[in-house]
Parts: sequence; C-alpha cells; structure tokens
Amino acid sequence: MAKKQTVRYLGTPSYLDGASAVVHCESRISRVGVIVESAGHDLARLWREANSGENCDGGGRPPGVLGVSHDREVIPALMGLAMSGVRATCFPSASAFHHFSAALVDAAERPLPLVIHLASRARDPYPDLPGWVSLHAESPQAAADLTVIARKVAEQALVPVMVVQDATLTTRDQCPVLLPEPDLIAEYLGEGGESVPSPTPAQEIFLGRERLRTPRWWNVDRPAMAFSRSHGRARAARDMGRKLYFLTI
Repeated sequence: MAKKQTVRYLGTPSYLDGASAVVHCESRISRVGVIVESAGHDLARLWREANSGENCDGGGRPPGVLGVSHDREVIPALMGLAMSGVRATCFPSASAFHHFSAALVDAAERPLPLVIHLASRARDPYPDLPGWVSLHAESPQAAADLTVIARKVAEQALVPVMVVQDATLTTRDQCPVLLPEPDLIAEYLGEGGESVPSPTPAQEIFLGRERLRTPRWWNVDRPAMAFSRSHGRARAARDMGRKLYFLTI
C-alpha cells in the first residue's frame, strides 16, 4: 500500500489580480524595489503601498522603495543593489523599453541574480533578450508562482530573470489564487546573505566552494575589480572565454 504523502504547504487562499500577486510575493522576498518616482502603473503603485511596513521579507524587514527619476535609471540601480549583495527587484514600465534596453543587454553580461517584473501590452516592444530568462505568467496564480521561481533560478544560476504578464488582462483581472506562505518562501529561497555551496564547477572556480546566495561583488572589506568594461579584441576574448567556461554558471 502506497504511503500517504502529507503536504506541508497548501497555500493561502486569496482573490487577487496578477499585479497584486507579484507584489505580495516580492514584498516577502526582496529588501528593495526600484521604481520610477513618477510611475503610475499598477506594479509601481502597489509596491509603494507594500512599503507601508505591514509586509516583511523573510528576514522580518519591511520592503523598501528606491525611487529613480527616469526609466533609463531603473536597471542600473537594480544592478548596483545586486552587486552589493542586496536582494532586490524592479518594476520598469514596458512602454519605456527603449530607454532601458541597452541596460538589459549590459546586465546579461554579468553574473547577477536580477529579477524584474514587466506588465506588457500588445503594442509594447517585446522584451525577449539574449542572456535573460523570460517567464510568462498567463494568470495571477502563475504570476505568484513564477515570482518565487524566478528568484530561485536567478540566485542559483546567477542569471537575470524577467517575469512578464499581460498589462490589460493578467495584471488587472482578479481570480482565486493560492499564495505561497511566508514559511514556504523562507524555506525555498533562504536568506540572501546565507552561504551556500557553489552548484556548478564554473561557479566553484569563480567564487569558491561556498558563496553567498546573493554574491557581494562590491565589498569595501575585500576590494577587487569586477565587471570592468572592455572593447574590441579584449571584449571578444572575454566573450569567447565566457561561452567556453561559464555557459553553465
């Protein structure tokens, strides 16, 4: 007779739209969310409300808001936080994709665990870029689940991940959702500052047998040059070496 399995986490029943589901999960994952100060789209507005202090991440801290003045500053600000070992996310406007597309290409060349959320409309430029993992949420339930999965993928593989949902349907349509419990998120993702075994040989060469879940590339206690810009032959040699040795980073 098969042994009956017990399910530890059943999910918290709720009735939400896709934007609310994302913000609910990210407010329990990220320490900081980067938004344009003048942004009025649903994800940015809801993140401001989540910063009221009623929600906390896995470490018991209320999420914060880092406001920038223009869309082109969102991705660089997120990259700076990630380089400092801060678990963060951002909510850029998909309609302003042309302002930050170059920054997305730059981010893909660095082993940073970035997670961004886009609410895209049919007329918006399609943000499908080489080097980025794109997850597409077709429902509020998928938006909640993929938010947690995106963080796991980003921090395990040290790659940037974007979670995309439809701005006119998924973002605003409400339906029943089973939200992941805070204990589930804490157990599945752990703390950003925890030491974890490097999961691949490439990471072990690069970072040692153990590394921080969110590596601190900028560290005043251990100063080092990281991610210096290169051009011409130097850049070509760097890209060839990266493809040869770090495809599975």
